[in-house]
Amino acid sequence: KKKWKNKEMKHYIRPQALLLTIVGGINWLVLALFNINLVNYIFGQCCPDIEKAIYIIVGFAAIYCISLHVADC
Repeated sequence: KKKWKNKEMKHYIRPQALLLTIVGGINWLVLALFNINLVNYIFGQCCPDIEKAIYIIVGFAAIYCISLHVADC
């Protein structure tokens, strides 16, 4: 088994976190412009627990993205 080094893990997680943050931002944009919550539209009607999990994951991804840029300030 190959153990992941910290740098390799960041190389994998950073693009995933950025993608989730972008998806969350697009959801907010669509909600503001058209009053349509895409996550709720796709998952909320049948699986409210999955909808909640998606919001939590996107929130953690946004916090991770913020932590990446703290050093730049």
